[in-house]
Amino acid sequence: MLIANFYRGRSKMNRFKILCLLGSLALGASTLHARPVDKSRFLQFQDRGKETGELKTSIVTYRNKEGVEVSLISAVHVGDKKYYDDLEADFRRYDSLLYEMIKPEGVNPSTRGKEEGGSIISVFQRGMKTALDLEFQLDGIDYTRPNFVHADMDPETFFRLQKKKGEGFLSLMLKSMQTEMKRQKEGKGSPPGIFDLIRAFTSEDSARSLKYLFARQMEGMEDLMAGFEGDGESVIVGERNKVAIRVLEKEIKAGKKKIGIFYGAAHMPDMEERLIKKLGFTQIGKERWLVAWDISKKKAPGKAAEESRRARL
Repeated sequence: MLIANFYRGRSKMNRFKILCLLGSLALGASTLHARPVDKSRFLQFQDRGKETGELKTSIVTYRNKEGVEVSLISAVHVGDKKYYDDLEADFRRYDSLLYEMIKPEGVNPSTRGKEEGGSIISVFQRGMKTALDLEFQLDGIDYTRPNFVHADMDPETFFRLQKKKGEGFLSLMLKSMQTEMKRQKEGKGSPPGIFDLIRAFTSEDSARSLKYLFARQMEGMEDLMAGFEGDGESVIVGERNKVAIRVLEKEIKAGKKKIGIFYGAAHMPDMEERLIKKLGFTQIGKERWLVAWDISKKKAPGKAAEESRRARL
């Protein structure tokens, strides 16, 4: 989940709400999906062993009877710089690129994260970026492109709906605990222990070790998000997807033929279901995959220099 950095100077109550929301993000609500449908199609981790691997997100394209093409472009919100460069290159192909961001109408996303000081969110973002040696999405993507279309809630609507549904930090925390206990009971693994984290933090290449730990949890977190949704629709995923689909319908009526929906991988199984069942789209072709986290061991200076020399020959 992305939230524009506009809370600086707001009331303590607003900051408390943001802190609660960040708690939801820490539980995986920002990057992982709502329903356990074909888990590997939008987010994958390929474990190469020895604390190396690749975390990947997909681009899946669908077409309706009128020839309109819609691509679901899954995202993780912190990634390698090359990952966001690759996404930026892909965005040029779309007539409209619908993007995720909880922000007031009229707020320019390009100003996010560039204020001194800033909100709790910006501090959280900088901490994640530093700890994992990654780029943050809001810094890696140019949201001022002319084909970018906001397709998400404003904060007032988001918090009002959460309050109406009783979807606060504590309720999400309780659901996450229940889901995690169920996963462990079913033998689906468990989150990293304190000693795993200590070892990762104190390793020679701590950023790589931490990324490896987090990446291994990604697919399991899908079950966690399924627990958040339950039998209904959460505001974090389902209700926001409804907003995105309404904007998509407007873009189609406006005559756009090639549309991308750029949202966290968390949203995509539910988004796909709406595309197919409500709007009559069918998938075309296979998934395209982008590497979000390249988790490789650092090469020794001498070896890296030798490989560079050979490449120039």
